[in-house]
Amino acid sequence: MRTRIIPTYYYKSVDLIEVDKLAKLGYKYALVDLDNTLTGFHHAHINSKGQKFLDACKKYDIQVFVVSNNKESRVKEFCDPLNLKYIFHSEKPFTLKINHFIKRNNIDKNKTIAIGDQIFTDIYAANCLRIKSILVEPVQSKDLILTMINRLRDKKIRKILKDKGLLKGIE
Repeated sequence: MRTRIIPTYYYKSVDLIEVDKLAKLGYKYALVDLDNTLTGFHHAHINSKGQKFLDACKKYDIQVFVVSNNKESRVKEFCDPLNLKYIFHSEKPFTLKINHFIKRNNIDKNKTIAIGDQIFTDIYAANCLRIKSILVEPVQSKDLILTMINRLRDKKIRKILKDKGLLKGIE
């Protein structure tokens, strides 16, 4: 199996991520996907699980950046009230824009974790960037048609990873 699609860690949802353990491991930055990770697909506001995660990151001094393939107006509407920096049209799984963002914001990749709900965009991009990653389950089943097609492959890969014991939290 290709290692570029294997996440470092796995949690059912962002609110279950053990942020205290991330901090103990030295993480200072989190590059977090928006739709179906922090909140439901095209929801304008953060949900309680996403807010719990953001609150934990703030408590443990982990700076959160939103990395989304969505359009600027969507990402801005979500991030501005939360005072979060973001990348829109990030073009995941490609890494050029994310790499520019990392350099522009002086982010240390060794102290960065990427979090997302899709293996073939979020996890693949993180692994190409040589950044540790956390795979979560999608917040809801609603998606764009292209994403729904990717989810069929994603579902098969998740099953293989689970069967091989490769989806686990921080120990």
